[in-house]
Amino acid sequence: MSFKKLTRNQRFEIVRDHKDGVTTGTLATRYGVTKRAIQYTVRSDVERQKSEGTRSITISSKITEDEAEAFGRLVEQYGFKTRAEAFRALIKVAQNVFQPTETEVVDLGKLAAQTFKVGGNVNQIAQRMNAARKKGTVPLYGVRDQAVLRDLTALVFEVADQVEAMAKRRGSGIELAISPQLREFANGT
Repeated sequence: MSFKKLTRNQRFEIVRDHKDGVTTGTLATRYGVTKRAIQYTVRSDVERQKSEGTRSITISSKITEDEAEAFGRLVEQYGFKTRAEAFRALIKVAQNVFQPTETEVVDLGKLAAQTFKVGGNVNQIAQRMNAARKKGTVPLYGVRDQAVLRDLTALVFEVADQVEAMAKRRGSGIELAISPQLREFANGT
């Protein structure tokens, strides 16, 4: 039994046509080979692309003009030659962002515990401030400082909740909104 050897161009055509939806049987008839030869050609090309690191999958997404302009500015700012190169870099970075390692999960759990401890301490200070106010004792600070301390307590517990959620893989980031009073308190103004 003699076998027909496919040329390199024929193999490329087979792979292209197969991707376009032409059936294995049709391709086998067209090139005078068996269906198995077509399947082998397609499979060999897939393996070749993987081993050579050939990019064979296209991802497309529609974005607004503003988003495209902002992305273009970032591409230029960080020195990427193409948008595709920048997008691939984003994918590599995102792999570490979306999937925390077991060590990171443990560390986030420890961070949540420490944040809750800090929150508890701030809460005790607030309780003592309120007790002193009820007794009529004049604190060394004013009403405004009490409001700032309440905001700080709420912020600490909010951060602790978000860190705990991240540790349980329910959260993907920490979003903090610092009130103007807390910002003034932190800046000493």
